[in-house]
Parts: sequence; structure tokens; C-alpha cells
Amino acid sequence: MSNNKEHRALPLGLVKSLQERKKPIIVEFVRFGRANFEIDGVVAINDPILYIKSDDFVGIVPKAEFSIQKVKPSERLVGKTRLAYVHSEYQLENPDGSKQVLVIFSTREYEQELKQDAIDEIVNSAYVTATVLSFTEYGAMLQYKGLTLELNDGAFSGKSVPARTVLSTGDEIDVVFRKFRNGGRKILVQPRYQFPMSDYMQPRDRATLEKGQVFTAKIRSITPNSVLVSIGRDHSRGQNQPILVSCRPPHPAVAQYLTPDTPVRVKLTKVGDRMHGSIEEINRDFVDDAIFAYRELVAQKQAEKGGHAE
Repeated sequence: MSNNKEHRALPLGLVKSLQERKKPIIVEFVRFGRANFEIDGVVAINDPILYIKSDDFVGIVPKAEFSIQKVKPSERLVGKTRLAYVHSEYQLENPDGSKQVLVIFSTREYEQELKQDAIDEIVNSAYVTATVLSFTEYGAMLQYKGLTLELNDGAFSGKSVPARTVLSTGDEIDVVFRKFRNGGRKILVQPRYQFPMSDYMQPRDRATLEKGQVFTAKIRSITPNSVLVSIGRDHSRGQNQPILVSCRPPHPAVAQYLTPDTPVRVKLTKVGDRMHGSIEEINRDFVDDAIFAYRELVAQKQAEKGGHAE
């Protein structure tokens, strides 16, 4: 929350009134410092603290009550405003014997409230629109109202296409809550729109395959004498196993371009329990049509949302 207008110094009476009504309070940070006092469980000696613009009391936000994120009070926040709740109140005695009220504010508590509201929205809504933040080895990290969501490749496309291949940083994507992990510290989601299956992930009945058929396949492994590819998933026996086809390596001048996960076109030369084929085409620059179809679908749905509320 930025400081776009001048905020008057907070009087203690207004603070107490808002506290009684359990309303958040706009606090403006006017000075950064280090604590020269200690309050058990709240403030430790030398803790970073931010002083707020107050009238007839001393108001601070200490490190322990600043944020649910791994950030601390700092000089750069002077002049900024945040919403906060009253955490606690103390009577200070000055060296001259006079008394002064110290109010501890918690911007952390307000952040926690916003976080819980956002979590409730994610869990209970049909979907939410999140923004792609970054990518990991296992999928994409998204952001929604300050929360970090995890979209794993398995949930995104059944691991057939990594999220990083389809999405870009800054993309907006509609997602649905899946589950919590690590005691609620991680929020896992899945895409609202099903990613179209790649050709080499399509369910097929092994018994209906015929010699001479050509499929887009994905290389699984390479040995000096064989290239093992997958042309789909076998659902015919109540299972979900890859249909593997063994191919002879092509000419050495072409074979150098073969790597695991490379898409190839394969013609079946033998069908049955053990399947054989020949590699007809290699395309190192191949991009699955499903990627284009999915990006087009997402763009279309976002455009529709912009035109009218769902």
C-alpha cells in the first residue's frame, strides 16, 4: 500500500475505537530504527522497528509483527503506508517519571487475514485466475493475491509436455484447487481447461493396430541397436501403460540427431505383444500441435472473460 496522500497523525482515541470494532487501521511509517527495549515474545533488543505517525502515543511495528513473508522492516519503507491491527498496548515510564502509551501494531496479522481470505476463495471457487511467476524442474509457480500456487507438470499435462514449454512468465491461467501439501504450507492447483493430449499420449487399443500405420511417437530410450519409442497409451486391458515400439537406428548421419523425448514419425512393421517399426521422419524443432491448441484455448477464454462476466 503506497502513500499517495497525506495521512494525519493517529490519535489514541481513534485507534482504540477501530480496535474495538475490529477494523484495520491505516498506519504511515515515519521512521526506521532499532529497539533499545525488550518486550517478551514481541520485541527484542536491536530488532528492526518502524515508527508510525501517531499523535498522543508511541506506535511501532516490530520485526515479529511486520509480515508473514521473509521480509523485515527497513529504511526504504519510511513514507509508506500499510493496513494493520492493534497487537498490544503498554505503559512506558520516561526518565522523568512521566507515562506514555506504547501501541504495538501488526501488519502481519492483516496480511494473514488477507491470505486466509484468498485461500478460502481458491478452495471454494469454481476457479481463480493466477499469474505465472516462474518455473521449476517440476512445473510452474503461480501467484494469486499474494499467494504462491504450484502447478506441477503431472497436473498440467500428465507430464507429456512441461508447463514451461507452453506457458510464459506473466501469463494468466485459470486454475482449480487440488490439495494442500506440507501441512497447508503448499497449495497445489490444476488447470481449469484440460491440456489436449499429445498424439503419443492418446489411448489406443493395441488389438486394433495394423502393420503400415504411421504415428507420431516420442523416443523413450536409445541403444546402439535399438530406438524405443512410445506411440500412445494402452487402455485395452484396463491398464494405462505406454505402447512401446522398437525401431532400428536410422542411418548414422541421421541418428546423430536422435535424443530422448525427440518426436519422430514411426511406421509399424510388426504388431502384437512385441511391436517393431521404422523411423520415417525426425524433426528436432517439432512443437506439438497440442501446445498451440492449448495457448489458443487459454487466450480465447481470457478474451471471453474480458467481454463479459462468467
